[in-house]
Amino acid sequence: MERCSDNTTRPGSAQSGAGSCRKETIREFNLTVTQKTTLSTKKGSVHYHLKSGVLPGLLEATYWPQKRKLWVEIHRNRSAEWNRRAIASFAGRLADRLFSEAINRSGGLP
Repeated sequence: MERCSDNTTRPGSAQSGAGSCRKETIREFNLTVTQKTTLSTKKGSVHYHLKSGVLPGLLEATYWPQKRKLWVEIHRNRSAEWNRRAIASFAGRLADRLFSEAINRSGGLP
């Protein structure tokens, strides 16, 4: 599995580090970034709202490089069939690319 870190450039890629890995994984799952921000409670984190086309529902992903943490979650009011199906594989793929462990949460959904 190809891994990336914040300080390395992947061979054959013009982009570098974790930002490239996040973008590649988002593209691989055909998702669109509708919002990118930093969470005030996690200084230095990158927080995304991700959509699948025009379908209802939202997947949220937060990467906090200083703590080597990743959260991928679905809030109850943003749940849809596509994001419930995609959360485990998306989080796993992104975690594999960033580091060996991830925290996966689905807001208490099965």
